[in-house]
Amino acid sequence: MLKGLEDVLWDQEVQPPEKSRGAVPRALCALAASTRETGNEAGIRVRYSLGNAHAGTYFPVVLAVIPFLGELLREGGTHARIETLEILIDLLASYEPEQGFDLVETAGGLRPLKELVREKIAGLEADVERCLTAATSPDEVRPAQEILSELRD
Repeated sequence: MLKGLEDVLWDQEVQPPEKSRGAVPRALCALAASTRETGNEAGIRVRYSLGNAHAGTYFPVVLAVIPFLGELLREGGTHARIETLEILIDLLASYEPEQGFDLVETAGGLRPLKELVREKIAGLEADVERCLTAATSPDEVRPAQEILSELRD
């Protein structure tokens, strides 16, 4: 699981300056291995590796993380999937780019980071739908429905 995680040049991604080297891949690995007891903590760890979870902000590194969140939706255990859905809701509906990082240079020029995050999460719509269809608990149904509703509004 998390194929290609070691291939990402994490040090070249724009991320919170106070985070230790390797914080993002370690947080993703903790999320992938999460259990009922560790799922919430692992999700918080991922949120803080992306920005300031308390303030509800993220840095451009989020764009490199979303594909791995998709992989967790497809291949992760129940608790990893549920917490991944919760992270995606936050990124989509309540979190904002960290001040000063709202634009990102792309091949097509500068683009709003929030727009790029939404596009990447929209690319996971089929995975979210599969989670909803296969859900065995309301803890998975609710966040999947919220994401799909947000994407379709």
